[in-house]
Amino acid sequence: MSSFGEKMRQMRDRLKSAGEHLHRTARATGQDAAQALQRAVRWPGAWWTGRRTAQIEPTEPAWGEGPREMQAVADAAAEGPSAAAGWRDRHPTLVKGLRIAAIALAVFLALPYIFILIYRFVDPPISALMLRHALLGHEIRHQWVDFDAISPNLATAAIIAEDARFCSHWGVDWGAVGEVLDDLEIGETPRGASTIAMQTAKNLFLWPEQIYIRKVLEVPLAYFMTLVWPRQRIIEIYLNIAEWGPDVFGAEAAAEDHFGKSAASLSRREAALLVAALPNPYIRNAGRPGPKTRRLASRIQSRVNREAQDASCVFAR
Repeated sequence: MSSFGEKMRQMRDRLKSAGEHLHRTARATGQDAAQALQRAVRWPGAWWTGRRTAQIEPTEPAWGEGPREMQAVADAAAEGPSAAAGWRDRHPTLVKGLRIAAIALAVFLALPYIFILIYRFVDPPISALMLRHALLGHEIRHQWVDFDAISPNLATAAIIAEDARFCSHWGVDWGAVGEVLDDLEIGETPRGASTIAMQTAKNLFLWPEQIYIRKVLEVPLAYFMTLVWPRQRIIEIYLNIAEWGPDVFGAEAAAEDHFGKSAASLSRREAALLVAALPNPYIRNAGRPGPKTRRLASRIQSRVNREAQDASCVFAR
């Protein structure tokens, strides 16, 4: 028993020693982390002060400066954060401008997500693209109509032609992105990889110019939109804000402008012509189509006849 008790005491002492060692290691690690954090916080001020004073060589004082002036410079460089605070005090207007710019950027990035929540139940009165045209002095033709007042032919043709996997992806079709990369790799002209959700985000909140930063903003907006809105709501808003001709926005205005009828009365052929013109409505005219537009509309009709079931999710109740 005495031997067993001795072994238990030895084990207890070892565990105690290990625990104390672990405690010391954790405390030392915490202190090192705290010091590293302090250095990281102080670094911008020290960097700025060092940059301001680097032009003056400590061994070669500027004209008229003696040891006292050089010591003052060295003391200012050693202060670090206090020198940075002094810089902020000396340039309050610039600091205020930077703060306002940061707030404005945060609002610009966050506002679309707030509007997406609102537009789940409220119809958008205007899009960023419409607003841009209006500010340029153009007369906007637009009339909102509910999804039930738009011909199923148009909704189906738009989905099949613009985003065939609309019912299966969650805002971004990475399969289509891969196909674009494959086209680029073999030297072919790439096809568009923007989904209907991405195009809706662009038209509602962003700008039409093709730059990478816009794509970066589109992707999270499309994901959030698909998460918050039903598929039918996405296609409803898309068809109501898309530009179908110069200053002609929405399916109702497009049907009236090109065919003299309501969006609810569009035939399969008329819907295919509208969708064929959609990628470039300033060149392609659905009401007076050229040979290329007619051929493209025929191909869209053929695809709709074969793939109409791929758009069935927007008609489910």
